[in-house]
Amino acid sequence: MEMSALRQRCQPVSAYPSSSEPSSSARQPDPLVRQHWMFGTAQEESLRVVLNHVSEAILLLDQHGRIQLVNPFGEQLFGENRDAMLGKSWADYLEPPFSFEYSELFAQSSAKDLAERIHEHSPKEIMLRRQDGLMVDVDISLSIIPAERPLLVCIMRDLSAYKKEHDELRQLARTDYLTQVANRRAFDEVLFRQWQECSKTHVPLSVLLIDIDHFKQLNDQFGHLHGDQCLRRIASAIKSELPSPRMLAARYGGEEFAVILPGCNETQATALAETIRRKVAALSGGDQDVVNSHPLSISIGVACTVAQHLRDYSALVNMADVALYRAKISGRNRVEYCAGF
Repeated sequence: MEMSALRQRCQPVSAYPSSSEPSSSARQPDPLVRQHWMFGTAQEESLRVVLNHVSEAILLLDQHGRIQLVNPFGEQLFGENRDAMLGKSWADYLEPPFSFEYSELFAQSSAKDLAERIHEHSPKEIMLRRQDGLMVDVDISLSIIPAERPLLVCIMRDLSAYKKEHDELRQLARTDYLTQVANRRAFDEVLFRQWQECSKTHVPLSVLLIDIDHFKQLNDQFGHLHGDQCLRRIASAIKSELPSPRMLAARYGGEEFAVILPGCNETQATALAETIRRKVAALSGGDQDVVNSHPLSISIGVACTVAQHLRDYSALVNMADVALYRAKISGRNRVEYCAGF
């Protein structure tokens, strides 16, 4: 294959038009763009190649925020053809409040003010609205090319993959591997937030502490694999009875679980605890001989308060722990409520 033919096949869509492209005004950037490139033909071609191959979206904006140039990765990120983007306001592609912020910046700033204020708005993480309506988290960096009629270089990095990985890692860090309910760390974080919210709104907040009765004996007699199976089944039973996504079931440690019930008063929390106790008592452990020899049961301690009546959320957990202790010494397989100290 001749070298010229190979080059033609490998040439990407141009961000900066070369001399071989049609001279249609729709495919040319504003003349002020060219006045900034004090290059000869070879340097201009090198710049075009760089813009076409860089793996981040690059746009040139005039001082009013209108798009003057966009590279192929920018077309991909915005989901729109370059020709359709030229001349449009860049802020029109942003979601509020960012669209308002940058529209105001470009509308009210002179060339001098723009150079002084641009650092206040970059770098920054913003939300982009693609042509197809999809929302994309992006990181932007704005730099100004000083001149009588300045241009801005806008570099945008797609954060979608990073955000997805971050969310997945965060979820893993907050989930108990064995039972797939929230772990102790997540419980503490959520309880702190719910404590603050309930303090402001003056609604009740309840906590359940749950302990599997005679779990050590079950492990010793039937083995840890069966013990793990029981933990998973009990965790699933607890979670399935929660009527609101705002409520949280967590593994508190060992054979203990905890439940956060925002908006539930004493009567509601105690009734839900009894429902959970009955659900667990009705579970089959998978091995009929094991179930007959060692039926599953749990003891539950319940505590409730309007947040400002206690010094902090740890006092609420302590009340539930007291109630759990009462349930254990009273024969287990029961629900007890602590009215306070």
